[in-house]
Order: sequence, then structure tokens, then C-alpha cells
Amino acid sequence: MKNSVVSTVTGLLMQDAERSKGTANIEGKQISWDYAYQITLLSLEEKRGRLRKYSVDKDCISSIKEQLANVCWGSYISLELANDGKSVIAVNVLFDWAESLGIF
Repeated sequence: MKNSVVSTVTGLLMQDAERSKGTANIEGKQISWDYAYQITLLSLEEKRGRLRKYSVDKDCISSIKEQLANVCWGSYISLELANDGKSVIAVNVLFDWAESLGIF
């Protein structure tokens, strides 16, 4: 079953990276997390710029990685979020400044 889109967020791409599985003791609490491919976005939809990390849905990782492989940081993108409101299922590159200037 394919996830349905419930929302779209837009902003500037700051980073896309893989987060390794790990654990940490934070303020006396043992926290653990799984592997994730994450996109860090500077939201332009709020009065104050806020960096947010979004995890990519496991079924969409390879296609989104391929799509962002040649996209420069600072590009204006939109993320389509799945029905959980957190997982990215699609990325749309709205404006890649480096490409438009012929830099990359």
C-alpha cells in the first residue's frame, strides 16, 4: 500500500545525510534510534527560520538520494510527507541556484 500525501513543506535544503543506528544517555535517559536517511530543511513557512530534520520513508530512500545527488545545498525544495506527517515520500526541487548559475 502506498502512503498518501497529507502535507507539503517548503524551504532551503541544508543537508541530506545518513544517520547511523545508535544509542546515547541523555540527561539520565537511555535513548536509541534506528538508521535513517534524513533531509535537513530551513523552513521558510515560519516567521523565524527553523531547521527541521525529516526522515525519508524507507521505500523512497534510493529514488530521493538519486534525485538529490546533484542538488546544491541552499536550493529551494518542497517535501511531500506521508500520512504519518513525518516521513518524506517525495522531493520536488523548485530552484537549484547553483544549476541556474552554471556552477555545477
